[in-house]
Amino acid sequence: MMALGATAKPPPEFVHPEWLTRPTSEQMSIHFNKTPSCHGDRMFTGGSAVVECGLMVDGRLKACVVTKAEPWDCAYGEMSLAIMPYFRAKPRLPDGRKITPGMKVRIPMRYEAPAG
Repeated sequence: MMALGATAKPPPEFVHPEWLTRPTSEQMSIHFNKTPSCHGDRMFTGGSAVVECGLMVDGRLKACVVTKAEPWDCAYGEMSLAIMPYFRAKPRLPDGRKITPGMKVRIPMRYEAPAG
């Protein structure tokens, strides 16, 4: 229950920035090979994760959390968190607004099995 005169905190604003930098396939490969996987002897069939982060005014990400990973026990969430430092947003959103404290971003990641 809220006290009288208290105001509810508004929900975070999720935005869709343009990226100055994203992880390269080489950077992703490095983290993929370092991250323990549940696959063992099974064939890698791919997976996914969704990460939510706060945006700092300089475009870097902070306080990232995995909100979804499939399959959950295969370290796709951990690998996704490991590559978040490679993302950096442009200081303005596509609509011209500056990034401001409190803005958040949702980043879906997909990991696909190699062709062949």
